[in-house]
Formats: sequence, C-alpha cells, structure tokens
Amino acid sequence: MAAEEGVIAILGLSLTGWGLVLLGLGMLAYSGAGMITPTKLQDWAKDCYFGSNNVFVTAQDEEKALMKLLTPITPSKDQESIKVMPRPDNLLEDNSISYRKA
Repeated sequence: MAAEEGVIAILGLSLTGWGLVLLGLGMLAYSGAGMITPTKLQDWAKDCYFGSNNVFVTAQDEEKALMKLLTPITPSKDQESIKVMPRPDNLLEDNSISYRKA
C-alpha cells in the first residue's frame, strides 16, 4: 500500500512539475561542470613554480606566460572596435571647475 502511494506521488507531478525538476537537475549539472573545468589562469597557476606541474624553467618564462594571459586580445577586423567620441567644439572653458584664490 505504501509503495503504491509513492508511485502515485511520483507520477502525480504535472508536466510543469517535471519540467521544474529537470530544469533544476540541468542547472546543477551545468554549474558543476563549470566548477570542475579549470580556467586558463588556474592552468597557469598549476604550471608555475608553486604549482604542482612546475613546467617553467625560468621566472621570465613564467612571467611572460602570465602577461600573455592578462593582456587583452586585440579585436579582429570582423569585430567592431570601440571608438572615442570627439569632443564637442561648443564647450566653453568657463564651464570648467575653477578654484578661487584666497
């Protein structure tokens, strides 16, 4: 009798309920995979002097690899680069902040 009630409770979920259960499981799987997958900076830290791999021969090689990770990638020709807007010519210098001499 108790087994039948359990089966009825599991089957008794509506489609929305099953959708929410599957959505929750999917979110758990996605966030778990994100936590397990190391980033490039974590890979560098593992390869550096204090890491477990210690693949760099000199400190300069280690620093070059770090700077390569930290420098931004230049946009390609296909990507639109950010352009600086020109300064309007109608700005008056009187509007700038000035300090009174005491």
